[in-house]
Amino acid sequence: MSLIAAITGIMSGVVNPVIDVLKSAGVIKDPETEAKIKISLMEASMKAQDQLIEFIKATEPESLYTPKWVNGLRASVRPGVAWLAFLVYSMTSFWMLHANLLSPELFYSQYGTLVGMALAFYFGGRPYEKNK
Repeated sequence: MSLIAAITGIMSGVVNPVIDVLKSAGVIKDPETEAKIKISLMEASMKAQDQLIEFIKATEPESLYTPKWVNGLRASVRPGVAWLAFLVYSMTSFWMLHANLLSPELFYSQYGTLVGMALAFYFGGRPYEKNK
């Protein structure tokens, strides 16, 4: 649903620049025409938003009719991919450090940054999202 809000915000933010361009091009000459064009642009924006909502509803499986293990699998994909990438990077970095292909200073600077980012993403983002 945050995607819908972002797209709606982008589309409504485009209305005034479009109006300004049309004014400077001489297409809009009076306030009545400007109001009509604004209304039609906003209606187009709302129609696009409705189409996006319908698309999401059509492609999103109903959780009531989906087995719990499928919902669990769906929910674990993003964290699973993130942890897999984290583990692969960690193992590669440790191997490079052990094989003297990577200096300890560079290892700790890169690895510390990665660990900090992972911790901030998983534990820092949740309170932020809850407070919104």
